[in-house]
Parts: sequence; structure tokens; C-alpha cells
Amino acid sequence: MGTKVAVIGAGLAGLVCASRLAEADFIVKVYEKARSSGGRMSTRRAEGFQFDHGAQYFTCRDERFANFVQQMLTLGIVAKWEARICSYEDGLLNELSDSVTRYVGVPSMSAVTRYLANNCNVAYDVKVERIEREADEWLLFDSQGQLLDSHPFLVIAIPAPQASSLLANLPQLAAKIAQAEMLPCWAVMLGFHKRLELHFDGLFINSTKLAWVARDSSKYGRSGETWVLHAESNWSNEHIDLEPAAVIAVLCEEFCKITGLEQLDAAYKAAHRWRYALPTRPLKELAIFCPNYGIGLCGDYFLGGRVEGAFLSGLDLAQRMINELS
Repeated sequence: MGTKVAVIGAGLAGLVCASRLAEADFIVKVYEKARSSGGRMSTRRAEGFQFDHGAQYFTCRDERFANFVQQMLTLGIVAKWEARICSYEDGLLNELSDSVTRYVGVPSMSAVTRYLANNCNVAYDVKVERIEREADEWLLFDSQGQLLDSHPFLVIAIPAPQASSLLANLPQLAAKIAQAEMLPCWAVMLGFHKRLELHFDGLFINSTKLAWVARDSSKYGRSGETWVLHAESNWSNEHIDLEPAAVIAVLCEEFCKITGLEQLDAAYKAAHRWRYALPTRPLKELAIFCPNYGIGLCGDYFLGGRVEGAFLSGLDLAQRMINELS
């Protein structure tokens, strides 16, 4: 029998770590509080529309991630996003002439984590509320205080503030993780029955309210006319408790102001609050593993919030555990 490991969180970092450990004959179980995998690589489907309302795309810099993306390209799980990207600042809209290759999941951003999750033992709709170390075992308790299971090794792959709150029994480690501050992001999703005649697919915005807008339906494998608006992180933080309807109204007004549209006749409107979206002070490590306590942590907050960072963090933690424990 292989070594038992529990992983809390079925985002990209947690699933990369779990799948790599499983390949090395560890017995891994993943616990995810949501109904599906992905974290911010999630997809919302409603009334015939779909939206990548979290992570919009990803790029490759590291060879290890590039190799993974190439594998996903071959399998048809990832495609290049051939988008016209522009920037907006001081009332001027300019097309970017960068040579960056941008990738998306197909037919949705969540396709990448769904592929990884298919090769893992994942328990969905299960929130690990509390952990305790007892006799060289980690005990995992749900929100009702019921014992879920015990494992000698534990991986925590959730946003830094949530991870820190779980580590009450390891205050020094909790304090270190808490240093990785994360700001929120309000996302607005708009579905239309007619195409918006705008000459860009993605727009970086320097304003006090919006930071990014994208024609989500321009990505490979999508259909219809859908847009995602991401609020600026400081604005999101200042308005974290604003009602969704008010968020939609403010950000749609800002979108019209920037694009010159008179109004937005959207058939579908919704807002989602990502409470932990942007690491403002990443830890600048790949991951943390404490073999004496049998615990490891990974996530995008180690390397600055990028999809590639989440992948590398999960991979690095898995390799450390394999080296130490095999």
C-alpha cells in the first residue's frame, strides 16, 4: 500500500499535486467544497450562455508548464486564443502588438482541471472546516464537526487566507501563509443575443473601476455572444459587500463609458464575487513542505496569481513529497 495523502482543494495546484503523487503510487484523496473542480479556473453556465468568469487565459514561460500545455493541446483540451487585445488608458484605446501566445481551456477554462480530476479521487461538496494532528495522523473534520478521515500527510491547496485559518495548531506556519495577502475581484457576466460591434476581444483597462473586459465567446470552442467584466482589485475590495445588482449597474455603466456604447441590452446578467483573487504580496517560493508535521501547502499565491504559478507550485510540492517520502 502507498502512503496516504489528503489534499484540500481541487483547483489547479491541488489537482496537479494530487495527480503527480498518484502517479508515484501514493494513495490520494482530494476534498473540494464546491460542486466541481477548478477554483478560479471555473466556468458558469446559465440560460444557454457560458462564461469563464475567473481566470481568463494563461501563458507559458516555464518549460515544465509548456510541456503540460503541449500535452493538453494534443488532446484538444487546450487551444490558442487568437484574440485582438487592446489597452485603454486616459481615454485612448490602443491595440497591443505583443507577441504573447495566450491559451484557453476547450470548450471552457474548467476543461483543464476536469481532465486532471478524472484521474484523481475527488470528494465534492465536502468542506474541511477543521484539522487536528494526533498520533502522526491528520484528522479532517467537516462543517458539522464530523470526522471525515485521517491521513498521515496533508496538502492544503486553497487560498492563503483560508489556508492560514486552518492552521490554528501551527501558528508559525499560519503566520507565514497569512503574509500572502489577497485582494478580491468582482466579475460581471453578460450574455447577448446579438453581437456587440466592438473591435477587440480583450481589453486591459487603467481605470478606478474596471481592470479587464473580454469577449468570452471569441475563445475557441465557444458560441453565442458573451462578455466578462473584471473590476479593479482595489475597487472590488472597497465594495466587497455591495449587492450584485449594484455591482452590475456600476460596471456596465463604466463599460459603456469606455466603449462608447449607449446601453447594454444583455439577455443575461450576473455578478460573482471572487473574495481571494489577486495575491498582492506573494511568498515568492514554489511551495512549502514540513515533513516533521506531515503537511504541505501550494497555490498560486506562492508565485503571484498566474495559472502557470499554480501549476508549478503543485508540481514542486508533489516532487518534494516524493523525494522525502518514497
